[in-house]
Amino acid sequence: MQRSKLLLAALALIGVLVLSLLVYRAYLLKQSEKKLEEELYEVLNELKNIKPRKPIQVELKGKAVWCWGTTITKYGPERIVNTCKSLGIKHIFVLVKGVSGTVVKNVIAEILPLAHKNGIYVHAWTVCFVDESNPGASPDSYEYRKYLLKVLAEFLLLNASGEYVDGIHLDYIRYGGMAENKWKQVSSFVYEVRVLIDKYAPGVVLSIASKAEDYTSPKSLAASALYYGQNYTDLAKYVDLFCPMTYYLDYGVSPREAMIGAKWVKDLTGKPVFAGIQLHPVDSLKPTVNEIKNSLDTCIEEKLDGIIFFKMHHLMERLDELGPLIAEYSFEP
Repeated sequence: MQRSKLLLAALALIGVLVLSLLVYRAYLLKQSEKKLEEELYEVLNELKNIKPRKPIQVELKGKAVWCWGTTITKYGPERIVNTCKSLGIKHIFVLVKGVSGTVVKNVIAEILPLAHKNGIYVHAWTVCFVDESNPGASPDSYEYRKYLLKVLAEFLLLNASGEYVDGIHLDYIRYGGMAENKWKQVSSFVYEVRVLIDKYAPGVVLSIASKAEDYTSPKSLAASALYYGQNYTDLAKYVDLFCPMTYYLDYGVSPREAMIGAKWVKDLTGKPVFAGIQLHPVDSLKPTVNEIKNSLDTCIEEKLDGIIFFKMHHLMERLDELGPLIAEYSFEP
């Protein structure tokens, strides 16, 4: 009898301790979220004397390409722009901060006026939460989030001979995995970027490179993104354009299955989608002309808003082979 009473008392004590722990964790999470909101207001305060840009309007239709700054340097901005124009590519996403963490402004500043002169939009492509120069880079880090917001503000306000960027593109806007319950940290940062854009560069496009790994069903595709902390339906509140990384060779599916996955992203979010078109090789496999054609045909059939090639380097290497095919397709209204 005495033993039973002791057991019940012990269980009650354990229950109280568990409940207390849960309450404390909830408190810490709330405090963490509160602190994460502070970096936005601090950055906005630092920019309070900055005059906002004039509003712009960007058409979210057509062909696009992800382009490293080193590719622009190698071939020259004139050749890159002329190539895009000849292929009907309307959007160039220029890498301004890669996984190394180095921020590069001169390349995008050089190509901006030339691209605009030829009717091509330019987006500042920024790697977010992978940074080899800063091991603390994470959606959880107040200090790093504030740093990123300041970097993005610099590109929003970058004056390149009177020309400004048309979009901010967030890459690696996620955790490394096992983050299904941490999506609010990712979404809150995207929200902060949205506020920054709306206040200082109205009309500038906010896009993200979104994860898409499981092509079994729309639900499984959404779950594969949530694994990294990307909640499609919540992100849709703030994001103008989704660029799912639908790389069929990476995930062992057919080109058509990958593009159907991009259509699912459009259905899930209700937002414009540029399907990621794989040009990069995987091991010994290289996307064939027929496979790329299959991808483009499916995007047209599924009425996607556009496509985005990964990446310009591979396109330039295979320009004679792929150029005529790419030029055939149009996503214009």
